[in-house]
Amino acid sequence: MNIDEIEDHLQSLWNKRQCKIVKGEEVISYPTKRSTKLIVPHVSWEQDSGTGSLNNDHWAYNVHYSFRSALDLSYDTRIKTQTFKNEITGENEKNTTPYQIWTQGYKIHFKEGDLLTSNNGYPSIQVQNSQPISWDDKNKIMNLGMVEFEPFDDMKFGHIGDITTVNQMEFLLLLIFGEI
Repeated sequence: MNIDEIEDHLQSLWNKRQCKIVKGEEVISYPTKRSTKLIVPHVSWEQDSGTGSLNNDHWAYNVHYSFRSALDLSYDTRIKTQTFKNEITGENEKNTTPYQIWTQGYKIHFKEGDLLTSNNGYPSIQVQNSQPISWDDKNKIMNLGMVEFEPFDDMKFGHIGDITTVNQMEFLLLLIFGEI
């Protein structure tokens, strides 16, 4: 996915809302939709070696399998329902089959201490402080969160730049494309 497709995809998840009534009080809407369209090419697991992959080696930074929760990737159970006609009774019946599939949510949240190395020669970066993407129900807007990160030189194990503050989406774009 390119930058516009990623933003559009996550925005589409923010715009899908379910309503919840809180004990007869006001109706609160919040994003809950998950999608089977992922921002990574696909998620895989190699049983023999016990290693997983997000298959995103083309990203500017090494965002590996352990960052599934930061990208709001989840292995969820879904139910497939098939309707068929019972040959004996002649009535329509339903058959449900559970299956598991990777899904994408909107809650991108890289956390304090996350250290990401570059695939393209950029300095490594470490998250110093963060806030997740969240839904502001009062103002009916998406809060894009915050990430404060610091670049490091892998060879010298030293600080090489000032702390930079961006939102979670901008940080994700930095990890994918190497720039904001």
